[in-house]
Amino acid sequence: LETGSFRATIGPVRMADASGNTYYRWVVGLAGGYDRVNQKGRGLYILDAYTGELLWKAEYDAGDAKLAHMKYSFAATPGFFRVQDESNDSGIAFNYMFAADTGGQIWVVDMSQPGDTSTGLVNNWTADRHFVANDPSIPTGSTLTASTYQTRPIFFIPFVYRPGNGPERIIFGTGDRAVMIPEGEGADIDDRICNEEGRLYAVKFDLT
Repeated sequence: LETGSFRATIGPVRMADASGNTYYRWVVGLAGGYDRVNQKGRGLYILDAYTGELLWKAEYDAGDAKLAHMKYSFAATPGFFRVQDESNDSGIAFNYMFAADTGGQIWVVDMSQPGDTSTGLVNNWTADRHFVANDPSIPTGSTLTASTYQTRPIFFIPFVYRPGNGPERIIFGTGDRAVMIPEGEGADIDDRICNEEGRLYAVKFDLT
């Protein structure tokens, strides 16, 4: 696990005890880490900030309709944010975690319900792909092969901004830190080429 390009985010979330009572627990969000060939690091994790106990995880799963898209490693640090007035908790707890992967995908973990650990790990928080920065297929006319084609990876933690009364915007940039040479300008040390230009995005966070 890695904290990525920024310090790990720590904050309180709501949890539920065996009787259904709500309490607060300080947690830390971690990414699986960068892997150039996307065989490792394809997961998100939430741990107890004090004990290091694993509370929740989401990892690549080819048999799961949602997690089958989690096929790229997470180099960027995940972050927490709060959608105001969604939970009646006096504005104390975070209720969402966001993360960006090296396939140009933005993921949002819904923690709006108090975490239920009655079956072990928290079973009522879900990870969903919220936005895709590019079509992962090789563009028409490109001379690249599947082994050298690069998507629009995200290496830095996105920024969440709430203009006025909302809704929130997730702001981030893309670009391959590991491969800086564009297609047609030669190859780097491992013959991989950055086929896509970096972009800056502002994505509306829509709960619907």
